[in-house]
Amino acid sequence: TTRLSEGLSLRAGRFYVDYGIHNSLRVHQYPFLDPPLVLERFFGPNGLDEVGLGLDWQLPTPWEARGSLQILNGDNRLWVNPTDEDLLYAARLATRWDVVRQVELQAGGSWAGGRNPTERWTHTTAVDMALSWEESGDGGRAATWQSEYIYARQDLRVETRKQGGLSSFLEYQSAGRWLARARYDYYGVPDDPALGWEDRFSVLLGLKRNP
Repeated sequence: TTRLSEGLSLRAGRFYVDYGIHNSLRVHQYPFLDPPLVLERFFGPNGLDEVGLGLDWQLPTPWEARGSLQILNGDNRLWVNPTDEDLLYAARLATRWDVVRQVELQAGGSWAGGRNPTERWTHTTAVDMALSWEESGDGGRAATWQSEYIYARQDLRVETRKQGGLSSFLEYQSAGRWLARARYDYYGVPDDPALGWEDRFSVLLGLKRNP
């Protein structure tokens, strides 16, 4: 549904979970050819997509803000368990406002939790931000800085595992059709001795699509 009542909408079926700033993107919307490293390590190459119900609410604030609550099947490898009691619960709160003229800030926080393969709980939290500037007029210059950090706490009966990672990228669009992006990913904050750490640097040069 697009509208149940003022500001409310409902989703049902299989969808990308409203979690963090990148996970809800489809493949053709990715800023780079692959997802951030931390999303791959936590949720797999397809990200966190589930069957379930999602309720979205545009909050009645003077600035743009929205929240979401989701109840999901829990098929992701972090939460699936042999007793089939693997429902996944997720929530997100995000906001957007104009800092100064031509500069916009987005910020959000997300949580997801459910029973893991040992029948105990795994919790993940994410914080994200995007700061963007766009020159006045059509076809002007623009720049964006976007960052996201995800943390997971897994109670595995014999141990409690804590893992985390971050991703940050910069984008610049020229007054013509050129755009350039650079991203740095780091997985291992905090550093789990059993898993170690890894990082990745990506660059992309391309042309903006014609309107």
